[in-house]
Parts: sequence; C-alpha cells; structure tokens
Amino acid sequence: MEYTYRPIRCLSTLALACALTIPAATPLYATETPEPEKTSQEPETSPEQKPENANVAQLVSISDIRVLIDGKETDSWTKEQKADLKLILTSSLPTSEFTRSAPGKDPEGISVTRLSDAFKGGDPEISLASPQDKPLRLDLVFHDVTWRGKDDMFAFTLQTGQDSARKELRIFEVSDSQPEPEEPENPDQDPGTEPDPGYTGGYTGGMDGGSSEPVKIQSATPHIIISKYTYGGESVEAGKKFDLNIDFRNTSRSLGIENILMSVETEEGLTITNSSNTFFFDSLAAGASRSQKIPMKALSLDKSASPSCTVSFTYEYVDDGQRLEKTAQERIAIPVTESDRFQLEAPKDLEPAFAGQEYTLSIPYNNKGKGTVYNLEARVEGDMTTLSPKQNLGNIDSGRSGSIDLILTPQEPGEHKFKAIIAWENAAGEEVEKSFDVTLSVQEAAPAVPDDMMTMPPEEEQSSVPWGWIIAAAAALCLVTGLILHRKKKRGKPAQKSEDLQNLFDQDSPDTGSGTDTSPDAARHSDETR
Repeated sequence: MEYTYRPIRCLSTLALACALTIPAATPLYATETPEPEKTSQEPETSPEQKPENANVAQLVSISDIRVLIDGKETDSWTKEQKADLKLILTSSLPTSEFTRSAPGKDPEGISVTRLSDAFKGGDPEISLASPQDKPLRLDLVFHDVTWRGKDDMFAFTLQTGQDSARKELRIFEVSDSQPEPEEPENPDQDPGTEPDPGYTGGYTGGMDGGSSEPVKIQSATPHIIISKYTYGGESVEAGKKFDLNIDFRNTSRSLGIENILMSVETEEGLTITNSSNTFFFDSLAAGASRSQKIPMKALSLDKSASPSCTVSFTYEYVDDGQRLEKTAQERIAIPVTESDRFQLEAPKDLEPAFAGQEYTLSIPYNNKGKGTVYNLEARVEGDMTTLSPKQNLGNIDSGRSGSIDLILTPQEPGEHKFKAIIAWENAAGEEVEKSFDVTLSVQEAAPAVPDDMMTMPPEEEQSSVPWGWIIAAAAALCLVTGLILHRKKKRGKPAQKSEDLQNLFDQDSPDTGSGTDTSPDAARHSDETR
C-alpha cells in the first residue's frame, strides 16, 4: 500500500507544477532541445522605460526552471543527489539598463549569490543572451547543487549595479522517496551516507527504527572588511585637500546584509570637508563590494606624522528567519608630510677668477619650512676642478639661513661651464636635488713679483720732483764744506767760506791748459802733501 501511494503523490505533484507553469514559458518537463533562434519575422517589442527611482534588480523575473542530472532533464531529485539548475531571467527593460557588456559570460555589473539553506553547493554561472537594444535575458546555471532533503525553496540574490533583489522559487522536482536502505552489519554505522559538513547527526537509531531530522547549524556571520583604501599617493601634503577612497566587502558567501551605516571619525591632522561623516547603504549582497569617496584635508603638524581615522559599520542580516544586527570597526592611517620650503638662490654677479688660484662660489639658502632638511650635500660636475669632490653639510633646521661655499680651482684661462648641484632629504624622507648652470670667466694669472722688489714703493706713488738728485747734491755740498773747514782749522786761519769755495772750484776749472793749479794756495797744498 505504501509503494502504491508514492507514485500517486508524484503524479499529483507533477500535475500541480504544470498548472502553475506560465503559459508563455517553455514547458518545464519537456525534453531538452536547443531553443530556436529568433528570426526577423518575429515582431520586435520596444523595451519599457525604467520607472523613476526603481530598483532594476526587482524588475527581473524568473521565466524558466530546469533540473538536469548527468546532463539530462529529470523530474525526480532525491536527497544528497547533485544536479544542475538552469534558469532563464528576463525583464522588459533593455539590457543597457543593467550592463554595457556584450552578450557572453559574466556580464559586467551583474552577479548572483546563492542564499538558500535547503540546498548546498551550486557555483553560479551567468551569461547575457540579449543585445543592448532588446529586453534583458540572462541564462543562469547553478552547477552541482545538492538537495538537503528539508524543503523545496531555493533562493538567491541578484545584484545589478547598485541594486539587488532576493529571488525565491520552489523546486517541485525534489522527492523524498528513496530505496529502502539495506541493514548494515554494524548498526552504529551507515556506510551509504557521507557526513555533511553543515550538519550534525543522521539516523538516531530510535526505538521505532525511524530517522530524525538533521540538526541545522546557523550560517557563518557576515563581516564587513575594508579591502582597499587610497588617498592619491604615498603621502598627503599638509594643507592640501584630497579624496579618501574606501572599498569595503561583505565576507559572507551566503548571506546578504542590509541597512548599512558607515561613519568616519578623524583624529588630529585630518578633517572631512564639504561632507557629512556618516553614509548609508541599502544593502550589500554576499561577497559583493562597495566603494565610497570621502573629501578630506590634511592639517599642518609640528612634524611629519601619520594621523589615522576610524571607520565604523553598523548593519543587519537575516539568518534562519531571524534579523540580527552587527557592528564592525577598522582604523586606517594616512601619512601627512610638511611641504618642502628649502630655498636656494642661484649664484650671480660672479667676479673673474685667475688660473691656478682658488675661487669661492657661494650659493645662499633659507629653510622656510617647518621641517628639518637632512643630509645636505654639494658637489660640482663639469669643466672645473674643486678642492673636494663632495661637501657634506649636515642638517639644516627650520628657520636657518646661510650660504653654501664651493672652493674651485680653475686651471686654464677662458670660460668654464659646469653645474653646481645641491641635494638633500626632506621631512618625508624623499631625496631632492637642485642644480645651477654656472659659467665662470677665468683670466691669466698675474706675473710673480721678485722678493727684492716687494719693498719698493709702487710707481704710481712716486712724485714728479727729483728728490733724489736734490738730496745727493746737498750731501756733496756738505762734504765739500766740511773739507774746507778742516783745512782752515789746520792752518790756524778762520774759514772764509765764500772764498774757499770759489778757490776749490777754480782748481778744477777746465781753463788751465795743464790742469795744474799754480795759485799760492795750491802750492802750499802740494808742499803739505809732500
């Protein structure tokens, strides 16, 4: 009697499924044949317009359902048996309202996540089967789905861009009729079953020989994590505005989340500009991601730092008919650096240099920034010889000014072109380099001055009056006067200056032919010498 009732119940189930099937849809239990391609003779239908503020995911309906086991359509799907579930999703809206992708697998902006607890497994594969200007048609296949044996409700979430909708359908092909299990040799072991990782228990071996329903374990709690965030570069310059882009994701593979509230709290050094710090999202499907742009500004600090901001999430989800609430919080750091205001002045008004002699090239600097300039160094590249190839000048604190002196030694006269290069590290640890093109005029070296002429007065300091001759004549006159006075003293006569001088000059007069003085004084002078 029991075996007669089961086929009748199956036939009743089939009849009910046929009655509920949409007349326009492909027969549910027909033999699987490829659908004929539409020809140009079919009347074209113009797609409907999208209602204002509509959730386009809710406007997609399920047009056909097929269950395939080993590639063949079936009307009997038993517990723990794997099958492929093929669906056709349609909408009166044009394809362009959902995606810009060309027909094919994995259309951009459209995804599916399975949510049902009555079935397990089932990797979704979605394909776009309609062109851009035609009503939407999606071919959806869930591969290797296993019926748990509890109920016949299958559910999944359809995500289209920013919209999502939960889809539910009944699978009438499932059947709990199974062949009578053979009595195992060991009553405590059932070799024909494999444990389900999502369930515990099995046959309890009760007194009546029946089996109990498996105990359901709740689904894993969905979490929100920040998968990526960007702020425009490796660091943010103090005093500048920037956009903080946050990407967050629902980690659950089966449960979607709803009523998502995100808030951002900033610390010292950061502030939100032209926006609230709270953002709301209606829903986020399982495994899906969303992004949010937050306009911010970095504030000036005493030194370079990495201020952080705290991102908090509050959301709800439904598990086993219960609505639950959960919170999540993450902290992200944003490095803020002070602007580099170390200023250098190009060397100018250069005086000529001399070949073979040292020359000092000065480059003034001023650190106007709030940060320290680290590892300042200077070097010269090009046609120029230096006292040292590289000069390490250390650190320059904020507010300091001075000059960088390069000692040059040109070897040849002419115009020498070279580069003066100044390099340093700013407060952010970045290497900065600045160069100046310099042209230096070099002249011939001045001739060497002998040592004995170092004490001589310069020619320009000599006067036009012949003081040397005048001094020499005066000295000679004094000498002659002394001699005359000496002679007069020996003779005991007073000196007659004027006459003696006259006689002295008369002795050397060129008028005497013999050149001998015959005067009495001369004779006396001769006798005295003898």
